[in-house]
Amino acid sequence: MFDSVVKFLDLVRTLLGLSGQLKTAAIERRSRMATLFDKISECLADVSAQIRNGTPPHGRCGELATYAYDLPSHIDAEVGEAKANEIGAILHEARNVEGLAIELLKSNERDADLSVIDEASGKFRALAHMLRA
Repeated sequence: MFDSVVKFLDLVRTLLGLSGQLKTAAIERRSRMATLFDKISECLADVSAQIRNGTPPHGRCGELATYAYDLPSHIDAEVGEAKANEIGAILHEARNVEGLAIELLKSNERDADLSVIDEASGKFRALAHMLRA
């Protein structure tokens, strides 16, 4: 399994573990967090679908890098600046989905890696829904 695939899942598990803290934010701030998590989820789902179709997910690295840059400012008040920056850095490290796609297109374990990306996408979506509840 590729390191960046595992990082997506570890990242969202960390955020789910912090969901109690994230829920303490004001409604408007929680809504912005939820929107960001939905966008990350959509991006990962699209990456997975494109790789399954044999197509590199062009442009998705830049999209995830933008989310990585933006993420700390969405959660820093609730989890602290250091933790927020750490979480953003993890997403930034895992953002090379175009390189990942090239490797996965050659891999015999592509389905296992894609199922982990799909799981991470679903967990980001679930976190978004939890914050809106």
